[in-house]
Amino acid sequence: KRDWSSDVCSSDLLKGLGIESVVVTTTPHKILSPSNQIKVVSINRDQNIVIRFIKTALIMAKQGRGKNSLVNGLFYESFLANFLFGFRYTAKVPSDIVWDRARTNRDTTLSVDEYQGQERGAYRYQRWFFKQSLKAAEKVIVPSEHLSTLVSHWGVSQEKISLIRNSQLIPEDKPNFEKTFDAISVGRLIPLKGNAELISVCAKSGYS
Repeated sequence: KRDWSSDVCSSDLLKGLGIESVVVTTTPHKILSPSNQIKVVSINRDQNIVIRFIKTALIMAKQGRGKNSLVNGLFYESFLANFLFGFRYTAKVPSDIVWDRARTNRDTTLSVDEYQGQERGAYRYQRWFFKQSLKAAEKVIVPSEHLSTLVSHWGVSQEKISLIRNSQLIPEDKPNFEKTFDAISVGRLIPLKGNAELISVCAKSGYS
């Protein structure tokens, strides 16, 4: 089950700018659009990976025809769509997805910086496709200076990289409310997100 509140908010903002939004995603289950404002195209993740890649590339190229799409994931499929059909896109890079997968699969204990250039086996091919995908993008958005350095290290020109930090839009007419927490963090529990450091700082500062 997915909370679509942030997507609806984003859709409203885009619609206000005259931009219609379509979400293309892979999933083991069919996703229904949460409202008439968001069109969701879901692709079965459990099918043969080659068929899935080609099908996803075709759908992305069709939905993005004549537009510059935003890609936040599906990097390999985006590169394939660009190579075969001239798919144009801006890539949002949330992390080093190759290292992320290696850590998740327990194939490395190295930090993200130590892992650079140490890829082995299938991860070497994944690294190559990830780099090519980012190089093919018209722009690359990163949420931190650390990721900006990594993306530059992967061969993407600095002129193509834009640093846009993750943030939450707070309405100017926000109502008064009673504070419950001193600090709130939203992110996966992986070393790259700095959760341990945040917890340490909050503990030393007496934050809740």
